[in-house]
Amino acid sequence: MQSTLHTLIMNLVWIVAACITATVIFRKVAPYLWGQCKGETIGQHIERIHREQKEKHDFQFNLNMPPRRALRVRTTNVAVLLGFMCFGAYVAPKIGHEFMSSSVLCFGAYIAIGLIACSLARVVPAELFTGLNWNSRIDVRLYYVWLWPLHVIKTMRLKRRA
Repeated sequence: MQSTLHTLIMNLVWIVAACITATVIFRKVAPYLWGQCKGETIGQHIERIHREQKEKHDFQFNLNMPPRRALRVRTTNVAVLLGFMCFGAYVAPKIGHEFMSSSVLCFGAYIAIGLIACSLARVVPAELFTGLNWNSRIDVRLYYVWLWPLHVIKTMRLKRRA
């Protein structure tokens, strides 16, 4: 029974991995296979597709904002996540199991409150999400959620002035 369950789970994992791999490969290869304009040579087609994909990648990488601000957003996200992971891995276990579980729950509550506060105060401008994929949207939203007290206060002050 346990062996059969293990085999089914492993098969499911391999099927999911194969589907993800096939999707990634298809998304990379499909633009080169279809969409050739009339009168366009194969070389021109490949060059155009490559240029379009590079522009799309640069847009996503810059999170629809200036490159310096995008770098600040990504750096803040990485710093907060690494800081909490290091705290949870090294400091909290030495203090005690109860403190560790409490700190994880408090961090989760802080994130949940930040997400709700940012949504209610409309801290993140809607035009910032235009054209971004879900991964880049998460990066932008996390940046505002990490620092939600500052962003909510700043947004409320700007709305009060207007």
